[in-house]
Formats: sequence, C-alpha cells, structure tokens
Amino acid sequence: MINDANDYLVSHGAEALAEFVRAAKLVRVDGLLRMSEVTDPPVIEAWLPGFPHWNGRVKLARSMLSVVTGQPGHGKTTLFAQIWYNILRTYNLAGVFGSFETRPKPHYQRMMRQVMFGTAEWKLTPEQIAKADTWIQDHTLWLVRPDRQPDLGWVLDAAEAAVVRHGAAVLQIDPWNRLIPDRGKFERETDFVSRALDRCLDFAKGMNVHVQIIAHPSKGEFAGRKHHPSLEDISGSKHWENKADQGFVVWRPSLFNGTERSTEAELYHLKARYSELGYLCRLKMKYDHNSGIFVSSDETEPKDDTARGMPGESHD
Repeated sequence: MINDANDYLVSHGAEALAEFVRAAKLVRVDGLLRMSEVTDPPVIEAWLPGFPHWNGRVKLARSMLSVVTGQPGHGKTTLFAQIWYNILRTYNLAGVFGSFETRPKPHYQRMMRQVMFGTAEWKLTPEQIAKADTWIQDHTLWLVRPDRQPDLGWVLDAAEAAVVRHGAAVLQIDPWNRLIPDRGKFERETDFVSRALDRCLDFAKGMNVHVQIIAHPSKGEFAGRKHHPSLEDISGSKHWENKADQGFVVWRPSLFNGTERSTEAELYHLKARYSELGYLCRLKMKYDHNSGIFVSSDETEPKDDTARGMPGESHD
C-alpha cells in the first residue's frame, strides 16, 4: 500500500516519483476561478424615473435592492409613488406594493390619479378618473393581509405569486417597521436585519425584480431638521447602508416658510453600487400642492408631461 511520497519512492524509485509528480493535476477548488471562467452577469437594463432634468443621475433596475429613508411627512411615499408610476407606465411593467401605512384606497389611488394627469384629483373628470383607474387595475397589485399582521415571509410569498402570475417587476415594502419581525428569541436586532435584507436581496436576484424598502430613521439631530438623515440612521443596524444596492433620502429642509407651507424638497442619492444605477447626487425639487406631484425646483409652471416629471418621448 502506498500511503505517501516516501512509500512511492521506496517502491518505485526516484525517477518514477518525479514522473508521477510531473504528471499530477491540480484538484479543482469549487469557487476558485480564472476571469475567463467567471459567468457574465445579466446586463443591467436601467429604468429612468421620469424626471428628464435629472440627466440619468438616478436610475433603477431589476435584481436590485434599494432603501429609502427620511423623516415622516417629508414625502418619501409620495415621491416614489410618482417615480414608480413613471417607470411602470414608461416601460409597460407591473408592480406589487405593500403599502402598510398609506392606504391603497383612497390615498395611493389618489396619488397615481394625480400623477397621471398632473393635476389635483378633485379637478379630474369622470373620464380621466376611469382612465387612471383602468391603468392602476392593470399595472399594480396590493399586499393587504386581512389580520393586518404582515411579516416578511408572507410578503415575499405573495410577491412571488405576483411575479409568476402577473409579471410584476417591482416590489415595494412601505414602511419596514409595519412588518411583524420574525426575530429569533436570542437574535440581536442587527443580526435579524442582516438576515432579512439577505432574504430581500436573494428575492430580488432570484426573481429578477427590484425590491425597495422604505424605512423610517431613528431619532437623531435631524429630527430637529438640522440636517438630513443617512442610511445608517435607520433604526436597527448599519446593514441598511451596507447591503443595499441603492440608497435614497427624501428631505425637506423646512416644513414652513413663515406661516405658509414650504414646498422645497431634496432627493439624496447616497449609494449606487453600480455605475448603471447613476451616481451620488442631490436633486432639488418642489412639491406642487395644487397638483399633488413633485417637480424639479426650476420648473415652477409645468406645461407638459416632460416638465411634470412624467414619462415623455425622450429621457436624456
């Protein structure tokens, strides 16, 4: 029996051992690859959010996880309702929304009606409302758990059905803190958040959809509106910043201008893991109270779909 090189040397001699070594082949190590052996990833086909003046600085795409934060009342849900409407309509996609704080009816429905026509809901004609509602019916699905106790497992199971049955390309969870945490008895919060975000990342890549989570920040100096929060200010873990492919903050420097409501707002694109998703930037906007939509800050009187941040014939 040959147990090692010495036994082989004694049995067969030095020349035979040398030949044996020269003829030996390296054992393959799973996962250790040359560049030529690495599989090419799918091409990132980015979606433009419908604001031409942003000039491609912000894009969204399938197989990505984005995280959005900002103080309550600063417009996170409203702005991204507008962005997702623009994307779904421009690219003829469907989305599934877990809107656990903003009710699908009448609030989210009202936002989408207003975005479609760029005017307040009360100004819309019955024909316009019917057109908007037909589009909403065909392009959106809503996660509404009867017992109002959604957890991440239920959300992902229902969203998978939306992807398989209806071709949904987007899953939005809004807000994160309304989910019932399936946290282990002795599991630290940061470990739970890490595990949950891994599940969302796996879902995004496995189902080829964009997953977006809107999460409130914890209390901090920004609560007094001294500065905008960051992704690491989200309650629970720094993993919110580490694991997301993209990170956004919606921020209103001031809620009032004297006795009047302030309309200035800013979108901070704080993280873009891939260049195809745009790059870090600050985008200034105004919220038009008359129409219920956001416009670029230099567009005070939108006159067409392009100026309103609506999908137009061209993007950049």
